[in-house]
Amino acid sequence: MVTGLEKLSDLQQLPYDFIFVDTPPYLSADLPALFEMSDMVIIPTKPGIADLMAIRATIAMLQDVHDKNPKLKKVIVFNMVKMSSSITAKIKELVDAYEIPVFKRMITDRVSFARSLAIDDGIYGLEDTKAKEELDELTQEVIDILNN
Repeated sequence: MVTGLEKLSDLQQLPYDFIFVDTPPYLSADLPALFEMSDMVIIPTKPGIADLMAIRATIAMLQDVHDKNPKLKKVIVFNMVKMSSSITAKIKELVDAYEIPVFKRMITDRVSFARSLAIDDGIYGLEDTKAKEELDELTQEVIDILNN
């Protein structure tokens, strides 16, 4: 894992295909510059009203960098989804107002995801095949979008 880069320009020299930045927009003044050099930004959110409001700042930043990076792909992913809840469908309707696509695959609220943080292989070091399938399907969606 790479942390604490001295200069953002160093980021493009790293030998990685994917770089994940997991921070709320108010904690990093560097996000607009990162968005300018990115191919895709995935916006994670829980399917709730407060969470939907919380991603507005990220979406506003993405709109601000559109002129500098018009090819930037933006996608929302729902995580910690409770499958028995009806709120997810309602929140999905509200997300349409942002005019940003939503991944078909949602990440459900599984204990395995919490447990995987303490394991070297992450979720792939556990026996939860459904969790692995969720991540595999989400990964395939990312690849498909990047290739189009």
